[in-house]
Amino acid sequence: MGAGRSAEVTAVVFDYGGVLTGPPFDRVAEFEAENGLPERAIMSCFDEPEWDDLMLGKASVREWMKSLGRRVQDDHGVHIDLRALGVLLAGEGPQPAMLDMMRELHGSGTALGILTNNVRESTWRELVPIELLDVMVDSSEVGLAKPDPRIYELLLTKLGRPGEAVAYFDDLEENIPPARALGIQAFLFTDAAQCRKELETLGVL
Repeated sequence: MGAGRSAEVTAVVFDYGGVLTGPPFDRVAEFEAENGLPERAIMSCFDEPEWDDLMLGKASVREWMKSLGRRVQDDHGVHIDLRALGVLLAGEGPQPAMLDMMRELHGSGTALGILTNNVRESTWRELVPIELLDVMVDSSEVGLAKPDPRIYELLLTKLGRPGEAVAYFDDLEENIPPARALGIQAFLFTDAAQCRKELETLGVL
């Protein structure tokens, strides 16, 4: 369900994984099955404090992956290919339809931003046309992660705009309420077509 329009939108902000890219964890369930692991043997690790530390830049991907490999080996007696899992988690980069939308928004004079929970080793800046971006907020750099309200406050400070002037798209439902609490017009992302429709409704596209 989209946010109601309450002000002219002059900035659009996207999450990275799951919005600009395809769903980052879709293949993990398949990876579990392919390796003879029970459901959520790996996925459950994304709900634990160690994953949060990774998103906050307090740990390295290498350390986390080695710990994950040991845990899976100890709990299930399965040796997993950590390099292959890492490739799955890294994803395939931004979707062409979303990159086209970014270029269109930039051409219209709309400010653009990315708000992402990510690891410090991520190469997402090499995959996104950062010359189009006005603001980049990466959890591993700022030491804050969604859904902490403070990261949305930081985003608004960097944009120099009130929440009502900002449209934000995220694929995780838990990240929407804290944004809306600050007046941000936040939308749960499903696909590029839905995103474009919401921006057209807002009068941005």
